[in-house]
Amino acid sequence: MGKKEAALQIASEFSISFNDNRGRKPPPKRKRKLSSEQKFERAEKKCFCVLSDYLCQLREWKEQQAALEKTMEKMEQASQPETGLPGTKSRTCCSVRIFSRDTR
Repeated sequence: MGKKEAALQIASEFSISFNDNRGRKPPPKRKRKLSSEQKFERAEKKCFCVLSDYLCQLREWKEQQAALEKTMEKMEQASQPETGLPGTKSRTCCSVRIFSRDTR
Protein backbone atom coordinates (compact mmCIF):
# COMPACT_ATOMS: atom_id res chain seq x y z
CA MET A 1 0.00 0.00 0.00
CA GLY A 2 1.37 3.41 -0.96
CA LYS A 3 1.45 6.52 1.14
CA LYS A 4 -1.46 8.11 -0.65
CA GLU A 5 -3.67 5.02 -0.30
CA ALA A 6 -2.79 4.78 3.40
CA ALA A 7 -3.69 8.44 3.88
CA LEU A 8 -6.98 7.96 2.04
CA GLN A 9 -7.85 4.92 4.16
CA ILE A 10 -7.08 6.71 7.44
CA ALA A 11 -9.04 9.76 6.29
CA SER A 12 -12.07 7.61 5.45
CA GLU A 13 -11.87 5.74 8.79
CA PHE A 14 -11.90 8.97 10.76
CA SER A 15 -14.40 10.75 8.48
CA ILE A 16 -11.89 13.39 7.40
CA SER A 17 -12.08 14.85 3.94
CA PHE A 18 -8.94 14.35 1.90
CA ASN A 19 -8.26 16.99 -0.75
CA ASP A 20 -5.51 16.35 -3.22
CA ASN A 21 -4.07 19.75 -4.12
CA ARG A 22 -1.51 18.41 -6.55
CA GLY A 23 -1.51 20.19 -9.84
CA ARG A 24 -2.74 23.45 -8.31
CA LYS A 25 -0.54 26.33 -7.37
CA PRO A 26 -0.85 27.71 -3.85
CA PRO A 27 -2.55 31.08 -3.74
CA PRO A 28 -0.08 33.95 -4.04
CA LYS A 29 0.82 35.77 -0.87
CA ARG A 30 -0.64 39.21 -0.77
CA LYS A 31 1.69 42.04 0.04
CA ARG A 32 0.29 44.47 2.51
CA LYS A 33 -0.06 47.89 0.97
CA LEU A 34 1.49 50.61 3.05
CA SER A 35 0.21 54.13 3.21
CA SER A 36 2.59 56.97 2.39
CA GLU A 37 2.71 57.82 6.10
CA GLN A 38 3.76 54.26 6.99
CA LYS A 39 6.41 54.32 4.25
CA PHE A 40 7.74 57.61 5.60
CA GLU A 41 7.85 56.27 9.17
CA ARG A 42 9.76 53.17 8.04
CA ALA A 43 12.23 55.27 6.06
CA GLU A 44 12.67 57.66 8.99
CA LYS A 45 13.27 54.75 11.38
CA LYS A 46 15.81 53.20 9.02
CA CYS A 47 17.66 56.52 8.63
CA PHE A 48 17.73 57.00 12.39
CA CYS A 49 19.16 53.50 12.90
CA VAL A 50 21.85 54.02 10.25
CA LEU A 51 22.86 57.39 11.67
CA SER A 52 22.84 56.04 15.22
CA ASP A 53 25.09 53.14 14.22
CA TYR A 54 27.40 55.57 12.43
CA LEU A 55 27.61 57.80 15.52
CA CYS A 56 28.52 54.80 17.68
CA GLN A 57 31.20 53.80 15.17
CA LEU A 58 32.64 57.32 15.15
CA ARG A 59 32.81 57.32 18.95
CA GLU A 60 34.64 53.99 18.93
CA TRP A 61 37.09 55.24 16.32
CA LYS A 62 37.69 58.41 18.33
CA GLU A 63 38.49 56.39 21.46
CA GLN A 64 40.77 54.03 19.52
CA GLN A 65 42.57 56.94 17.84
CA ALA A 66 43.10 58.72 21.17
CA ALA A 67 44.57 55.56 22.66
CA LEU A 68 46.78 55.06 19.60
CA GLU A 69 48.05 58.63 19.69
CA LYS A 70 48.79 58.35 23.40
CA THR A 71 50.75 55.15 22.79
CA MET A 72 52.66 56.74 19.90
CA GLU A 73 53.59 59.76 22.06
CA LYS A 74 54.89 57.47 24.80
CA MET A 75 56.92 55.49 22.28
CA GLU A 76 58.40 58.68 20.80
CA GLN A 77 59.30 60.00 24.23
CA ALA A 78 60.89 56.69 25.21
CA SER A 79 62.93 56.39 21.99
CA GLN A 80 64.25 59.98 21.89
CA PRO A 81 66.80 61.08 24.43
CA GLU A 82 66.40 64.57 25.81
CA THR A 83 69.11 66.61 24.14
CA GLY A 84 68.00 70.16 24.17
CA LEU A 85 68.48 73.37 25.98
CA PRO A 86 66.70 73.82 29.26
CA GLY A 87 63.24 75.30 28.76
CA THR A 88 62.86 74.03 25.20
CA LYS A 89 60.68 71.33 23.78
CA SER A 90 61.95 68.79 21.29
CA ARG A 91 59.83 67.34 18.50
CA THR A 92 60.63 65.57 15.26
CA CYS A 93 59.37 66.84 11.93
CA CYS A 94 60.41 65.10 8.68
CA SER A 95 63.31 63.39 10.49
CA VAL A 96 64.67 66.78 11.63
CA ARG A 97 64.70 67.58 15.29
CA ILE A 98 63.10 70.95 16.03
CA PHE A 99 63.55 72.82 19.28
CA SER A 100 61.00 75.36 20.35
CA ARG A 101 60.61 77.50 23.44
CA ASP A 102 58.22 76.06 25.99
CA THR A 103 55.56 78.75 26.31
CA ARG A 104 53.65 77.18 29.15
